[in-house]
Amino acid sequence: MLGASREQYALHEHTFLQGAEARLDDFLAQGREVLDNLVDQRNVLKGTQRRLRDAATTLGLSRDVIGWIDRRRCALLSFSCSAMLTVLSVCMHSTQDMYIFWAGVVFTFFCFYLIWSYLG
Repeated sequence: MLGASREQYALHEHTFLQGAEARLDDFLAQGREVLDNLVDQRNVLKGTQRRLRDAATTLGLSRDVIGWIDRRRCALLSFSCSAMLTVLSVCMHSTQDMYIFWAGVVFTFFCFYLIWSYLG
């Protein structure tokens, strides 16, 4: 009976050690998966950071361009008025030409208003 008891303890110890080894292998595999996920997340975050920097650079350029447009807006308006006066002096031969001209003037100023309201 004593021999059977020792064999049972040895068998139990062996089974326990195999289970512990299997659990350690599972923990190591899980650690590898976590590490791989962290590496993947790092790569995604680096790509996102790169895209954000590109977007910030683009926004900086856009702000410069918008500032340039704002500075040039008044010059464009005065140039357009002088161009319309030139067309007015050249094209006013008939009543139909005058209606077409004034419709174009109203349309142009409406477009200027839209540009001014959205960009201003």
